[in-house]
Amino acid sequence: MQESVDQLLLKTWLLTNQARELFLAKLTGDCAVVRVLVTVPAQDIGAGELMVQELEQTLLIPVQLVSMEELANVLNQTSSGTVVTSRFIAEAEAIAAPKSVRVIPVDIYDYAQEIQLLKNCLKTAMLA
Repeated sequence: MQESVDQLLLKTWLLTNQARELFLAKLTGDCAVVRVLVTVPAQDIGAGELMVQELEQTLLIPVQLVSMEELANVLNQTSSGTVVTSRFIAEAEAIAAPKSVRVIPVDIYDYAQEIQLLKNCLKTAMLA
């Protein structure tokens, strides 16, 4: 594998990330992810950052955060990839579908248990 990568880099002058994407695509066939983009509206960028952290830890590949407002521009510069979003699936698909890029919705953690715990603590503090 290393010899093949070295030859590819020497013969084609590809950047390391491009070579990595090509090998990943070849190794995984039609299910190749190649590039993962997380997209959320700019006002929800914090939620997008959490999604990126979780996906990078789980998938062990780099994941790029792109605001929904910039998604079309970024997709114009890539030949393949997967867009991941949370509750903004319709907006993301409207942008990605014309470029033949798949969109996968994921749930993000809502912190409901933690919020309830904080509410209970506040009630207890007010009663004391």
